[in-house]
Amino acid sequence: MQLNSTPGKTLKLRAARSTYFVFSLILLPFLLPVFVTLHKFWINQKVGSLSDLLVLAFFPAVCVLFFVWIGSFQIIVSGSEFSYRTLFAGNRTLPLSEVASAETELGAGKLFGPFHRLVITSKHSSRPIVVNMKVFEKSDLRQLLTILGDRVGEPRYSAISKK
Repeated sequence: MQLNSTPGKTLKLRAARSTYFVFSLILLPFLLPVFVTLHKFWINQKVGSLSDLLVLAFFPAVCVLFFVWIGSFQIIVSGSEFSYRTLFAGNRTLPLSEVASAETELGAGKLFGPFHRLVITSKHSSRPIVVNMKVFEKSDLRQLLTILGDRVGEPRYSAISKK
């Protein structure tokens, strides 16, 4: 499915539900102090100290920040343009005609950046677009790689099965 040939189609990729679920499980122990503080409040019918109020505000705020971060991951391919958005890196846009190559990589050698990534290099820009593949559904990534078509190189690592 080449998206260039069908101008009315738009592909929007968002973070997978499984990503939200995994982060919920990871963040659950961090909410334990909140539950303990709420339990003390229900027994005593008063907030014990200022630190209790900080616990009630800080830990849920951190959890909300993580979910906002996950929710900010978005890929939009519309017409002849590729756009990737994250919370901290912002929005990166590239015309599909400018894509020189797209390669999947396993980030074992790099300290920062996503571990499972799709590196999209432009013909004219020296800075590639690095997509965090782990956040998205495998079926959505399969569609994206189909759109990129012949520009996708031989994967060094693939999170997408051959089936």
